[in-house]
Amino acid sequence: TMRVPMVARIPFPDRDSLEVIARLADERRSYRGFYNRIKPDWLHTSEAYIASGGCPLTISPLNLRDYTDSEAEAEARKESLINLYTPLGTQFQYGLLASLRRDHGLIFCPCCGAHTVPGTLDHYLPKTFFPEFAVLLANLTPMCNACQEDKGASYLAEDGSKKFIHGYFDNVNFSLYRVRFDGDLASPEFGFEFEEDIPPNFESLVKEHVAGVNIQ
Repeated sequence: TMRVPMVARIPFPDRDSLEVIARLADERRSYRGFYNRIKPDWLHTSEAYIASGGCPLTISPLNLRDYTDSEAEAEARKESLINLYTPLGTQFQYGLLASLRRDHGLIFCPCCGAHTVPGTLDHYLPKTFFPEFAVLLANLTPMCNACQEDKGASYLAEDGSKKFIHGYFDNVNFSLYRVRFDGDLASPEFGFEFEEDIPPNFESLVKEHVAGVNIQ
């Protein structure tokens, strides 16, 4: 039997997430009025995100209609927030995002444990639903391409509970499952078993996470 940790807690980004949000708000030249209006709540909800450990059960998306004059403008400003994640090379967040992708020092995916250097970032709370977190560093975790594709934009289980382990906040320091080898070397059989000693407060989350990133 081989025990597999799979998920690992990883170091929090060095750069202050709230400092980045404040600078982004202050540096916007287009749609200046929108960013002036949203900045206090943008900082407040970002701070609440960090304080809650990114828990989707306690965080609600900002209603961009509160900071705009029409539904059309709200939709356009949603795109503006999301587009901050794909900046020009001259914008200061370009280097920050590039560093998060490549300078993490990981030799495995912290979401599934695959022995591959994660080359992309995942929005723990998806930017399509939470555009204000599109460039919140605490919401961006290194991940392999397969996990990011399987996770997609989902973040809640069918019963409304939290669906995925958060790489920065959830203190997962125990083995989640084991792979059992039966038979002989010529024709081995493999079985997947969850560990029996998973802490009760993590059990349902672990099972949702494994299913959500399609661990076979």
